[in-house]
Amino acid sequence: MKILLLILFLFSSTVSSQGILNLIMTTDRPCLVNLNPFEITVRLQPFESKSIDIPIDSFSYQISIYFELLDHFSGESLFSSPLFIPNPQIFYLENNGRTHQRFIHSLSILSTFHCQPGFFGPFCQRRSRITVPTTTTVAQEPSGFNINNEWIIYISLIAFILLLIIANCAIFCCYRRPIPSKYIDVKDSELFRIDSSREENSNSIIYSTIV
Repeated sequence: MKILLLILFLFSSTVSSQGILNLIMTTDRPCLVNLNPFEITVRLQPFESKSIDIPIDSFSYQISIYFELLDHFSGESLFSSPLFIPNPQIFYLENNGRTHQRFIHSLSILSTFHCQPGFFGPFCQRRSRITVPTTTTVAQEPSGFNINNEWIIYISLIAFILLLIIANCAIFCCYRRPIPSKYIDVKDSELFRIDSSREENSNSIIYSTIV
């Protein structure tokens, strides 16, 4: 049972299709273009080109689209004659890189079919399982001491603090306050008294030695 489910899963993954049908439409008159059965309406101005993408998510070799041209203002069909019966336009879903052109009255249509990312094949029915390896390179730091910005900031702060300390010491040594010296303020009269007393003492000593 598990093998059968695995086979069905692989078969569905290979049969499923993921493509995009690109249509570029141009007209020579103002009109509205309805794309059925996709319920897409495109407003065109004279000689204006518009591009639309129609996703195709199922495996198919071709699709049919009805293009209905309506009046730009009234919204009525531009070709309401009972003899005119719009035919479906068949687009072949072949991933060959070719662009096909067709005309519906005044409407020009350029069609191109290409695969969505991850799908390939002539009908975009194969899913790519190849993953592009991504390599990451890690830069190795060289061995040794690396000086970064933080170390530079720390060293600058330490040097600045040392300079401040040295400058403060120099200022303190050069402009140190002088220590006041102790001295005796002796006046001239006191000096004279001291000298006279010294003379009297010396005379008395001399007199005592003579006697």
